[in-house]
Amino acid sequence: MTIAVAIAVPEGIVLAADSRGTFNNPQGWPKVATDNVRKVFKVSKSVGACTFGWGMLNGKSIASHVEELSASFPDTPIDDLRPAFIKYFEDECRTHIQVVGEEPPEGRTALGFFLAGYGSQQKGEVFFCGFPGDPVRKPVASASEDPGMVWQGQRDIVTRLIKGFDPRLDTSTLTTHVKSQLKDLEYTIYFARMVLQDAVDLAILLIRTTIETQRFTDGTLGNRGDVPGCGGGIDVAVVTRSHGFQWVQRKLLHGHNDHTRSLLLNDRPTGAGVLA
Repeated sequence: MTIAVAIAVPEGIVLAADSRGTFNNPQGWPKVATDNVRKVFKVSKSVGACTFGWGMLNGKSIASHVEELSASFPDTPIDDLRPAFIKYFEDECRTHIQVVGEEPPEGRTALGFFLAGYGSQQKGEVFFCGFPGDPVRKPVASASEDPGMVWQGQRDIVTRLIKGFDPRLDTSTLTTHVKSQLKDLEYTIYFARMVLQDAVDLAILLIRTTIETQRFTDGTLGNRGDVPGCGGGIDVAVVTRSHGFQWVQRKLLHGHNDHTRSLLLNDRPTGAGVLA
């Protein structure tokens, strides 16, 4: 359970996600396991990713897998890194399914990523990568050619807010006229004119709105008992042509107070809100 957002604007790309991890206990009830999952990652100097879906793969967290993979590609642009990234997680998902037997429903993405960065032609792109077996790993937004926003995970609240209706609504029986009316409900957002700071603010707004709406609700009248799968801190990173991957805000390991946290990580802000 996650809400992950990627926004591409002319100045760069924003990647953001919540921090909650959930699982089903032996009785089949969903349980919040932690509010400290890392879902936004630096993959190389000019490439970042955020994830949704499975939180563990072959006994390791997704963050551990990405760290292991990224160690081999410290300076690799996205055009060269993407095939290796896809192959790595295809192989890991295949092994996981064979060993654990956790076969996802047919046609469903069990593990997904927004993989974003700049390539040899200096074109910033966001790719959707779904596993296992998704045949299409395509760009879903481009900082230079197709600015826009994509989101995945528990996406109903963001979709309601932006598009005006719940994505669970069955539109197959609706008339063309009604479908056109639904389309007209979508908010107009000028991503091609948006600066990077505003894209950061928008991503945080959408994730925070999802978290707080789940906090105060219990599903819909027609489907009560929805699990509040989004929560914890909001991790945010940006990828730009000139500076590559940079953190805006993220969770840090910490002890009882801030002094202990600084000693543990020796990781302090190097600029206005940006961690090196």
